[in-house]
Amino acid sequence: MTKRLSQPREVSDRVRGVRSARGQRTIDEITRSADKLFASQGYFSTTVEDIAKEAGRSSAAVYQYFDNKAAILELLSERLVDFAGPRALERIPLPENEYDHAAFVRAAAGFWQTYLTFKGVMVALFQLSTVDERFAGIEKKVRAVGHQVFGIFLARAREHGFANDVDQKLTPVLIDVMNEHYRFISSGHLISPDRQPESFDEVSVLAAIWYRAFYAVPREPIVHVPLKRSRKARKPARSEGKELWAAAGRHVFEQKSFLTAGVRDIAEEAGMSLGAFYNYFDTKEDLLLHLAEEFNDTILQGLRFPDEPGSMRISRLVTTLWRTYTENRAVVHGIFQLSMLDSEFAADWRRTRRPVVKLIEDHVIQAEADRGGNDLDAAGVAEALWSMLEHCAYLWGTRRSDLMVGAVSEAELCRAMSDLWYRVLHGVLPPDGLLSVL
Repeated sequence: MTKRLSQPREVSDRVRGVRSARGQRTIDEITRSADKLFASQGYFSTTVEDIAKEAGRSSAAVYQYFDNKAAILELLSERLVDFAGPRALERIPLPENEYDHAAFVRAAAGFWQTYLTFKGVMVALFQLSTVDERFAGIEKKVRAVGHQVFGIFLARAREHGFANDVDQKLTPVLIDVMNEHYRFISSGHLISPDRQPESFDEVSVLAAIWYRAFYAVPREPIVHVPLKRSRKARKPARSEGKELWAAAGRHVFEQKSFLTAGVRDIAEEAGMSLGAFYNYFDTKEDLLLHLAEEFNDTILQGLRFPDEPGSMRISRLVTTLWRTYTENRAVVHGIFQLSMLDSEFAADWRRTRRPVVKLIEDHVIQAEADRGGNDLDAAGVAEALWSMLEHCAYLWGTRRSDLMVGAVSEAELCRAMSDLWYRVLHGVLPPDGLLSVL
């Protein structure tokens, strides 16, 4: 059972001016404390009172300089953008040749260290951007730097005679989206329950995928499976019990979104009394978890493929995951938003999420067997690849402009993602270029 949540309020953005060194020290103490708490317990679970206590100050002292905790986050965000902005590009080490996978490890480590240094503000931005457009814009500025970095690495690979048929527009975006979401998952906020953060070698996983995406060569022409919508099941004349409420909830969440919908809206859609809802669910959050379990069952049923060539198998995997995700967009968006707000729900969602990651992991293991390799952390790569598709589909459905790729179709995204996954899992590296760090 999950607790009832209220919708997050709009926030102001004013930070009061500071003229004295003492005042600046106080602000630094407050922002350090806020960053620490955002990293450990998330933005929504942190209060101004918590920040004041951590800083050894009174709440009144915090309000002397900030209107609210959103103003604290905005100041932290400005510092992040300043650090990770265009000047960061000057610090990126580029590979000297096609064997220089160490450059990818160094760059991935740089991204990871930036995340650890600014973990609190990045976690808070990641959470708040799901419900606040202004902070989504700040997060977009940070993401733009990643797009540029991965684009520069792609250009360098082409100078070395590789990646000439890699999608120049979409591949850097896909890698950056993966990089962003995988960091968040690996920090422990959405990680699978049987995989602890310290058991991941996150840097090596990201470096391996990044390096292989640009320097691995497909062993065969890549065959793509068209992205098709599944046929709509015929609506039953009358559903009952949980099926009735699930259908009503799904429809309401599509119309109003999870955060703005109420139990009364769901009851009206079902044509039932408000009290009847509570015969099956305690809260709308419990209904959402039920829909989440149905969603994952749908994915697993749709991923039973015939024996096919590697590229076709990967393409079918990507298009099936994408189709199922986007056709259940309202439910998935509700899951994503609530997992940012409610740690209890997030734990439940992690359990339902794990079977899908495990299925991708099986594909990674099979791909390694097909090419006679054993150089990938299958579990880590599976988490990272699912992070790529999961977050890309989420942004496509909610904040499409955040992908920053202009006009692009779902079919183009799936095709580029299939190419990338196939190169990573089945591609052949230059001789002596195997990553020994995994």
